[in-house]
Amino acid sequence: MGHRYETSAILRPSENTSIAWQTAAMPGCRLPHVWLEEGRSTLDLVGTAHTVIATPGTELDELTDAAKERGMPLDTHRVDVAVLGSLGADWVVVRPDQVVAAVGSADRPPDRDLADLLTGHSVTADSGAWSA
Repeated sequence: MGHRYETSAILRPSENTSIAWQTAAMPGCRLPHVWLEEGRSTLDLVGTAHTVIATPGTELDELTDAAKERGMPLDTHRVDVAVLGSLGADWVVVRPDQVVAAVGSADRPPDRDLADLLTGHSVTADSGAWSA
């Protein structure tokens, strides 16, 4: 518990260097366990593809379209707002190894630029488009 990659091969490191355990999803950290319904957990949602966990109102079409165009396997799950509130975000992208790749709010939904970073199509993560 509390494991964290201090740097990321995709996103710039976060300004937050605290390593205390918390339920907030942070890029470079393992996805926190939060109970869903009937004995399921956020961890149960992650399979062999990148996984997006989002509130019902979060726009995901741009990311899912871009992932499909790039041949990137992507699973999406809509969960209760309270669950995402526990994670401190409106959406979370998780790698197959259960490490958080990106988080965000509904006012900035995941998009093509994020798909480019996740699939290695972006020249550099320092472009400013996305950071941890």
